[in-house]
Amino acid sequence: MQPRTPPDTVAESFSQLLFGALTFRAYAAAVRLGIPDAVGDTSHRADELAAVLGADEHRLRRLLRALVALGVLRHTDDGRFALTAAGAGLRADDPTGTRGLVAFFGHPLMWRTFGALERSVREGTPAFTAVTGHGFFEYFAEDPSFAQSYHEGLHWGTEMTAPLIGMSRDWSDSRRIHDIGGGDGALLTALLAAHPHAHGIVQDSAEALEGLPANIRRHGVDGRCSAVPGDFLTEVPAGGDTYLLKNVLHEWGDDDCVRILGNCRTAMAEGARVLIVATLLPEPGPADGDQEAFTYAVLSDLLLMSASHGERTLAEYERLCAAAGLRITRVSPVPHLPNDNVIEAVAA
Repeated sequence: MQPRTPPDTVAESFSQLLFGALTFRAYAAAVRLGIPDAVGDTSHRADELAAVLGADEHRLRRLLRALVALGVLRHTDDGRFALTAAGAGLRADDPTGTRGLVAFFGHPLMWRTFGALERSVREGTPAFTAVTGHGFFEYFAEDPSFAQSYHEGLHWGTEMTAPLIGMSRDWSDSRRIHDIGGGDGALLTALLAAHPHAHGIVQDSAEALEGLPANIRRHGVDGRCSAVPGDFLTEVPAGGDTYLLKNVLHEWGDDDCVRILGNCRTAMAEGARVLIVATLLPEPGPADGDQEAFTYAVLSDLLLMSASHGERTLAEYERLCAAAGLRITRVSPVPHLPNDNVIEAVAA
């Protein structure tokens, strides 16, 4: 019989769980209120910030005090508040884009969704659908500001990983890259900038593609990258030799995934390949290897399960590919990102 955990350890673990959630809520509130941008490069009194932000001074002061404890802000000698280096990373103009990710996952609707996880497990449906009555992407038409928050968060997540995905394989044989569900083209334009021999197409909704021209200019790939608005559940642009699906399939159920992969199989040029960038769940059983990577994968799965579908094992991707007339030939880990992989598939 295993010895019981000492009561003080249980209390400490509970405190870590509870305050971990509150820590993120404090970060999210700071971003969504606009505190990092309001503070900027100078320092301010709480009453000054309250006036700028349109917030209650007493409660804002308490949040500011917590942000000092969390290392987002610091007190100056005269009792004002200024950003730390970590806090500066939450500004809208910070190149890491942390603000976009915090703003989206801290969106009140996302927290209502996470709060419905129990219902999702009981009923077998995405929590997001239970909360809103809509599918995740269907809801965008109901709330354009939520859609914008999603696209901004996705952009910065891709910005951070694009160079590492570029390092994951040899792209010399990729001359026509079609990024399916590629949003504003953050990944594709970065790849084209690094590989001048290649041209590419980004397919997504018209709203998601709005940021593509800016990324084309920023990466200097004008004339080598174009947009194709459309629904990849219906068809994808033909003639590519490399079809990219970065973090797309984990948002769709099995039948839709087979449809997406089948559309790619139909559109592929001879000798082409499909590249699925995804987090791979471990096969059922005891955790093997990196415990941190295991924890990330299974929690990422819960997050996605709440909103839409979730992560998959390699065996599950093999079955999806086989049903679409594809076979997996290689799985390459993305450097420095132990949870991300590039799964390469060709015509079966």
